[in-house]
Amino acid sequence: NVTVNYHRGDYYQTVEETREGNVVTLNVTAEDGTTAAYKLTLIAPLPSSDASLREIKLGGTMLPGFSSSTTAYQVTLEKDAAWPDISVMPNDADAYAQLIISGDTATIHVTAEDGVSTMDYQIIFLQQRSSEAHLEMIYLNEEALPLFNPDQLLYQVDIPVGGTRPEISWAKKEPIQQVVLTEEGLTSIITVMAEDSTTLVYQIQ
Repeated sequence: NVTVNYHRGDYYQTVEETREGNVVTLNVTAEDGTTAAYKLTLIAPLPSSDASLREIKLGGTMLPGFSSSTTAYQVTLEKDAAWPDISVMPNDADAYAQLIISGDTATIHVTAEDGVSTMDYQIIFLQQRSSEAHLEMIYLNEEALPLFNPDQLLYQVDIPVGGTRPEISWAKKEPIQQVVLTEEGLTSIITVMAEDSTTLVYQIQ
């Protein structure tokens, strides 16, 4: 119900309020019996069509770069980190927000008060990929390569006259690394690719 407030023209006036549907009538009677009627028609406001968000928070911290008008975001997480808690606040308190998770994407579906207008905000969570492309060790005939240093990429190995090229193997620093051995003439080339495609090339001559 809407409360109607008024101020009398003078102390002796009497005011009677009546209501019929959405019409409020104020019947005013002056001291000398003169009357006047004021009619007010109350019109309910239209429901809001605002389905935008005021904020998105990840783990209690505002989503970097957030804007109500921007609906697509990418967030890179530390390797193997869990998703943070997602909380939102609509611009209109009567709007309703629903969180939908699918694969690596969180969709926040917002429905406005009018039940018709909607907006979707999407956050794609990317796991940070390792750039580690160093080897832990290189082995020649199952023996550690002398003076091996993961940061040193070029080695020279003397093969005795009449000797054969040693069998080359290696130990990865990370299991996800991809390692390929190729031979070019007298040079053995070990190409190591990290999870994020960072590449190092070791050469043994």
